[in-house]
This record gives sequence, C-alpha cells and structure tokens, in this order.
Amino acid sequence: MIFGNNKFALGALMAGELVFLSACGANFDYKSLRQTEAVGTEFGAALSRAYKELALYEADEMYDWADAARYGGKSLAAGAGHQVLPDRLDQRRLPAAARPILAAARGRLTTALKGGAGAYWPGAAADAQSGFDCWMEQQEEIIQADHIAACRGKFQGAMARLDAAVRSNSTLYFEFDNADLAKNAGPALDKIVAAYRSGAPVTIVLGGHADRAGPAPYNRALSRRRSEAVRRALIERGIPIQLISQFAFGEERPQIATSDGARERRNRRVEIRFSKSNNL
Repeated sequence: MIFGNNKFALGALMAGELVFLSACGANFDYKSLRQTEAVGTEFGAALSRAYKELALYEADEMYDWADAARYGGKSLAAGAGHQVLPDRLDQRRLPAAARPILAAARGRLTTALKGGAGAYWPGAAADAQSGFDCWMEQQEEIIQADHIAACRGKFQGAMARLDAAVRSNSTLYFEFDNADLAKNAGPALDKIVAAYRSGAPVTIVLGGHADRAGPAPYNRALSRRRSEAVRRALIERGIPIQLISQFAFGEERPQIATSDGARERRNRRVEIRFSKSNNL
C-alpha cells in the first residue's frame, strides 16, 4: 500500500512480520499520518497511536527521517489491522553490553504479547511495545542518556502494569464439553469479588478457552458459554455488569499445546484478569 506520492511502502507479511521499505524517510507522507485515524482492535488502535507519536516526534523534533518513517509505517500498519511486532535486535546496531539486557526485555515483552496482553490490556501492551522499540533506537544511537532512560522507563513502567494485572489473575477449569462452573469455583470467585470491593480493579476481563477436541467453531461457542457462566456468577455476587468484559478464544490460545482433537483439561478454562481501565 502506497500513501499518496510517498515512496514508503508497506511490504508483504514475511515470517509473521511486516517489512517496511523506504526510499527516503524525508519523503514519507507525514501529512497523511497526522490525519489517519486507527481502526480495528483496541490493541491495534493503541499501538498505532503510540507509533504515530514516536514518528512525529522523530520527524518534528529530531529530524531523524529514517526512524520517523519506520515508526510511521508501523503506525499505519497497526491502524490498518496488520500484526506489527516489536523490532528484533538484529535490526539495530547495538552496543555489545546492551544486547543481553535488551534481549531479556524483548523476551519478557513477547511472552506477555503471546499470553494475550494486547487483547486484555491494550494500552499497557502498546506502551510496552513502543517503549521497547524506542529504547532500542536510542540505545543504538547512544547519544542522549536522558532519551535512553525515558524510553526504557516507558517500557519498564508499562511492563510493571502488565505484571501487576497478571498477578491478580484467576483461572477456572471446566469438564469436557461442559460450560458449568465446577463445585470448587467458589473461592476463586470470592477472591475476585474481594478485590473488586477493595477498589482495586475497574474492569474485570474474562477470556474463555477450549481444548482442541471438536470443531473450531463449536469450541469458540463453547468458550463463550464458559465465560458467560463466570460473568453470571460474578454479577450474582454483586459486581456491576458494566465492569465485566468478555472474550471467547476457542482453541486458539491453549495453555498446553496439543494435537488436533486432543482433550486437555488445562485448556478448558476461563481466565479472569483485572484491568485498571478499559485500556489499562
């Protein structure tokens, strides 16, 4: 996709990542970028806004056209609904001493993203990813220590928010081909209610899952019935309906990888997660 007369092109999806090609970053269509509104998922829109902010800062304040175009392309791609991954270490000329630290940070980030951070906590996940890319860029340039610290701080702050949310998680498991709550589900539900009454969460996010036994469409519907069962139980315990969000992932995000058709109890679950706001 080429925007206006811009020579910057969004390449095809390659190995799960978007390849960005730019003849000259200064020729990137920043006017279109400023006017573009992100669409699609909450995470895609949040990521688009975060990369847009980076792109315009690099263009308007730093005159770093190459990185401005890089971030601009990622903003447009995320806003258009494409998967946009954090930069790889081999895309930057990094000091040897910084590589292990950044490698560990990227591993922590990708683990969170694979675990559904973008779906459950899009704002924090977008801040973490854009903060990491910014940190890598500044570490490559290694000119302004305060810029390195600011980007690193953005990443670390966002990851701390994600970690805090994950620590509040609860998981309820279900019998095969069943959406009824187990008899021992009470303590986990009471824990959620106690956290709500303490004033800690603002939004409770439910993610329904299924194992790989049965057709995928059926499993998605089953996972929705499971999350609905948990939602009803929380409402009955006094949690306002407007504070509960639901997702149904079917067999797409197994806790335990299995072959198609396999029964696995740990994949028949509803994950209960907290968010300080809809976007965290």
